Amino acid sequence: MASQCIQFNVLRIAACQLPLNIDSPKDNLHLAESAIREAASKRAKLVVLPELTNSGYVFRTLDEVKDRTTTLDGPVIHRWSELARELDVTIVGGLAINEGGTFFNTSVIIDESGLRGWYKKVHFWNDEPDFFTPGMDEPLVIETKFGRLATMVCYDLEFTEWVRLALLADAAILAIPTNWPDGGYSTDPTPMEAVRVQAAASQNKMVVAAADRVCRPEPDPGQLHPVLPGGHGLQGTRRAARHRFQLIRPPPMPRMA
Repeated sequence: MASQCIQFNVLRIAACQLPLNIDSPKDNLHLAESAIREAASKRAKLVVLPELTNSGYVFRTLDEVKDRTTTLDGPVIHRWSELARELDVTIVGGLAINEGGTFFNTSVIIDESGLRGWYKKVHFWNDEPDFFTPGMDEPLVIETKFGRLATMVCYDLEFTEWVRLALLADAAILAIPTNWPDGGYSTDPTPMEAVRVQAAASQNKMVVAAADRVCRPEPDPGQLHPVLPGGHGLQGTRRAARHRFQLIRPPPMPRMA
């Protein structure tokens, strides 16, 4: 019997935790660019940023949202597209988007070719309906050079049928910008937000990378949750204020030659 050659592909993913500040949108974007560059310097090829990276969270007025949104052809996506080309990375990040005067809480996917797609958050939490319009489309799933990549936003993950749609669209990786609230709960045992990420990975046999923000100047409520397909989280990612990002090295996928 002729021997078979098996090649292995390894993808490095950076889930970036950023101290976003609603009062400093320019600083937020500087932090995001710095994190993208640092991730690329450590050979990450997929970079995941938190929910509403450009604006921060939470909002007090609708005007506050309006002043912090960007557009699909605006400077934020343009700059991230330049970074993706320069650094040869794919960026998944949460943005407040103004589309014709309607505000959306979104996740965008950007690679060296530019904006590949954008997803509008469907399931809203707390007072988000006061500021954003919900999306109507299923999770975004696109083909990339490292496999099929899906995205949704934060609370969407808590609806198991919604995550299942990504699997049914053949997604191998699910990247989730998040902004989980600090409920004041202990991190031991594992917070329910992390449990849900682990469950999504285990049930759907996908790599799941969720990137949360970290507040300032309050004590850190931020969490990084890179989870492998079996539902196993990586050590040190439950709360990671001391880390800018966590690199994920998914188990290699065999390809028969």
